[in-house]
Amino acid sequence: MRCSLFHLGVLLLCGRCGAGSMGAPAPAAENAQQPPTSTQPAVGAAELTDLAQRLVQDPQNSALRVRLARAHAQHAAWADAARVLLPVAKRLNAEDTVLAADALRLSGDPARSAALLEAGLTRFPRHEPLWLAWIDAALEQKQFATALQRVNAARRSVPPTPALCFRAAQAYFEMGQVLGAAEVRHVADGRAGQFVNQHLLVEQRDGGQRFLCSPAASALYQLRRALDGGLDTPAAHVLHARIWHSAGRFRTGFAILKNREAMLLESAGDREGMLAVFCELALSADALVDFLRYSRMRTTLRPQERQSILGHAYLAVAQRYNERGEEALYLEFGRRALEYGAGDATLLLRLADSDWSAGRCGEAAGFYRRVLALEPTHIDRQRILERLAADP
Repeated sequence: MRCSLFHLGVLLLCGRCGAGSMGAPAPAAENAQQPPTSTQPAVGAAELTDLAQRLVQDPQNSALRVRLARAHAQHAAWADAARVLLPVAKRLNAEDTVLAADALRLSGDPARSAALLEAGLTRFPRHEPLWLAWIDAALEQKQFATALQRVNAARRSVPPTPALCFRAAQAYFEMGQVLGAAEVRHVADGRAGQFVNQHLLVEQRDGGQRFLCSPAASALYQLRRALDGGLDTPAAHVLHARIWHSAGRFRTGFAILKNREAMLLESAGDREGMLAVFCELALSADALVDFLRYSRMRTTLRPQERQSILGHAYLAVAQRYNERGEEALYLEFGRRALEYGAGDATLLLRLADSDWSAGRCGEAAGFYRRVLALEPTHIDRQRILERLAADP
């Protein structure tokens, strides 16, 4: 199952200031999902009241409005922050325009937020955080083509940065352009991971100088540009893993996550959601021991769903062994799944037949009855009834 990056949007924070300050993942919109953080001491209720009273006396004081809005932001009072800033929106500097846009978005008015950012760019066309916020507005609304157009517009106004490449990668990923219009090319003295003529050499083919090449219009190309430019954030590494996973390189994708397991899990705003991502990629990579370990970690966060989580985990492992043709392991993990309430008629029938062949007719009869309880018209109904009738 391919999970959209929008399912990761609440996992980690992601800033807008470039490689050194960017936080973590989500969909396209992960960059804008969470409120901006502040390093200033929290403003108390008394000071907040004092600022509001001073503003009544001096309503044209833009600096005072910004101070009050930032105080509201510290308390997540986004509607109040927006109300304070909007009367002086045209007088705000670039940084405070981003604050006002964030306040509008987080108070439920994304359209006015985007309009404010667009207007701000006419006054501050070289301010990268404004561009990033405007791009994020499109990503959050799942307008991925629009987001790419804004990335390209930003690149004409500000120097190319890892932050812009990262957002381009997000948009291309959500549009399904994981490798783009990739093609095999002959590249003399090339090596996988190298950039050549606006292409990324993804992997070598035929043991010679032929490489699968991904163009600039792809998630992998743009993400690699961001990483090579110094972007070292949870968001980038999760997206990198999902790109390889979506490209069918399951073990490569999972290795990226596992190599950064501690950092990614510690930085996750939604640890359970991040563990679900680890589970998905581990299972796809046939890393079954890790898959079960992550599943058990999930149960510590959702103890009320322990039975369900472990049951489905053991069943998933059983099914993977079944696909490999490893009957003994399939039955072993199938039994564990049943202990936690998971399983289906196919598994029950296989367990019943296994017990019957081993002479454990009583155990087999129990499974056969459960098969018919789940599927009264099962295709093997007659054979099951004959065995039940023969069971002493």
